[in-house]
Amino acid sequence: MTHYFAHNILLKSGWHSDVRLKVAPDGCLASIQPNVNRQADDITLNGTVIPAMTNCHSHAFQRAFAGLTERHSGAHDSFWSWRDMMYRFVAQLTPEDCQIIALQLYIEMLKAGYSRVGEFHYLHHDQNGQAYSDSLLMSRQVIQAAKDSGLRMTLLPVMYEYAGFAKQQADEGQKRFINSLDDYQKMLAALTKEYPSLKIGVTPHSLRAVDIKDIKELHTNYGKQHPFHIHIAEQEGEVAQCLSCTQKRPVEYLYDNLDVSSHWTLIHATHLHNQEAQRVIESGAVIGLCPTTEANLGDGLFNSQASTVNELRWAIGSDSHVSIDPFEELRWYEYGQRLQTKQRAVLADSETGSVGQRLWQTATSAGNQSLQGNADSLTIGQDADFLVLDNEHPSLVSLPAGQSLDAAIFSARNKITIKDVYIGGEKIIDNGVHPLEQQSLADYKQLMSRLLSTI
Repeated sequence: MTHYFAHNILLKSGWHSDVRLKVAPDGCLASIQPNVNRQADDITLNGTVIPAMTNCHSHAFQRAFAGLTERHSGAHDSFWSWRDMMYRFVAQLTPEDCQIIALQLYIEMLKAGYSRVGEFHYLHHDQNGQAYSDSLLMSRQVIQAAKDSGLRMTLLPVMYEYAGFAKQQADEGQKRFINSLDDYQKMLAALTKEYPSLKIGVTPHSLRAVDIKDIKELHTNYGKQHPFHIHIAEQEGEVAQCLSCTQKRPVEYLYDNLDVSSHWTLIHATHLHNQEAQRVIESGAVIGLCPTTEANLGDGLFNSQASTVNELRWAIGSDSHVSIDPFEELRWYEYGQRLQTKQRAVLADSETGSVGQRLWQTATSAGNQSLQGNADSLTIGQDADFLVLDNEHPSLVSLPAGQSLDAAIFSARNKITIKDVYIGGEKIIDNGVHPLEQQSLADYKQLMSRLLSTI
């Protein structure tokens, strides 16, 4: 057993002082004792302790071109023009490139306070769109990167069939993504057999990219055992196309065709009507919000109304990685609600009044539901995944613990607020430093130099 002592810590029941944590050899919390004295063998956590965050939605390779699309294209810039750039970029990547990018990204995630990532992985084939002799080759790259970094992963291998609704033929830019239903299920079976301890989800890319009959079959075969993730209602153009083809809005169409449950995560759901929101609440599904990416792409503000916003289950993801910062994702979400409602503290905790505490606890809880993690709060039997905030940071200095998350989310302007990161009771980030970051950055710089010379 390893023993830790926290002067101030956020547990599921709220803030507590002078808490002794016992971590078992399997990395889970064996006991939690509040209001006790420090023992001689305790490792003192020098700062405010909070649960680590879950990142429910990531496309790792997109880290490498974040920031490269911030110029006017001469047309009406939108998600669709951004996607064209993404296709040109992805056409160049080798398996080795993808592992270098993913390792750099995952180290950045750890330093930012994420402990688990949902890798929405749809880059399966070679540059010509042909399957590798090893069908799992590209999946192995991100799995290995997560292992090397120490970041927990729920792999979300993506099924992608079509370019759009009504079974539009996939275009040139999508050739590396495409799998038949049979090939996709073979890939799931192979991943499950080879990586029995890895959390693996089932991931139809979207209603526009996978036929509803195939989504139904996947749900019948896997829906009760695995996380189920899908992009949905991200752009107004997508909603219009769905209405044209099905006479229903995307979330409405999904719920009318499938028994959506708490295993599901609806990524984005930006354009959600009140009746659809109510169906999501009743199903227990999670909304996967990616506020900085949704803003970057001009998708729109998540349409949660004051009557439902405090009932929805929602998690956060860094998606395209224009930002790798859970504090910023949470700040953007709250600010979006303030701009829509013209009120302040929209998502405040009903008991404490704290916006930051409510945001953090909701996102960690729903994030772990989304990815079938075991760390939705610091609770006995759960993974000992936690962060130590730097109380000497100007935004946190002298603040009582109960206000630290408010300050970290709404006033801190850099990641120095996170001092240490523990995964399974093991210190992965020590005073802001990851042991592999120098070599990872050197490899990443070399890779970027080559890629940028060809764009």
